Amino acid sequence: MNKAINNGRNLYRFSHKRLCVMVILLGIVLGNSACNGSAFKEVEEMQPWPQASQQPASILPPNLNDLGLGDAIILDARISESIWSEGTYDHGAVAEYTVDSETAVWIAALRYDESDDAGDEYAGMVSWAEENCGWHGWIRIGGAGIINCGWSDAFNKTLMNDIWIVDIIAQDTVPTPPDEFVNRVRDAIAEHWDTLD
Repeated sequence: MNKAINNGRNLYRFSHKRLCVMVILLGIVLGNSACNGSAFKEVEEMQPWPQASQQPASILPPNLNDLGLGDAIILDARISESIWSEGTYDHGAVAEYTVDSETAVWIAALRYDESDDAGDEYAGMVSWAEENCGWHGWIRIGGAGIINCGWSDAFNKTLMNDIWIVDIIAQDTVPTPPDEFVNRVRDAIAEHWDTLD
């Protein structure tokens, strides 16, 4: 009889421990899903992304006057003096926006021949962020991803969807904190895309 009681207690302890472990794992999975969902919501809210036939320069807003920035200076990414002058993209453009004659925001639109090419470049950007950002976070599922990278005086958000990478950098000279301002720029880009054919 005592043996049966001890076996019952041991079974309860084992089942209770297994249940606790399963609850903890479920919490991790659900928490991770919530974070992933939030990040991918940003990529989804920019839908529809431009077609492959669009030129990168055409998908950049010609001005961000509503955000207090001047008109864009749009350059071919290959000939610009920017971090995007190198890369495996097929075509790219960089827009610079100013505040009080100082460049405050840069946006790069990079189009790749294949989704895998964009994914490889994105992986390189993740490595760069891990080595160079004051703080960073990133996520990628399939052909979509987002990288957030911050410093004390700037914020960088990189969005990837299929064959496109859009990279936004804001300095602390913008009218609101750079991380908030980057999100306003992201929304302005999406509004501009709604005007494209």
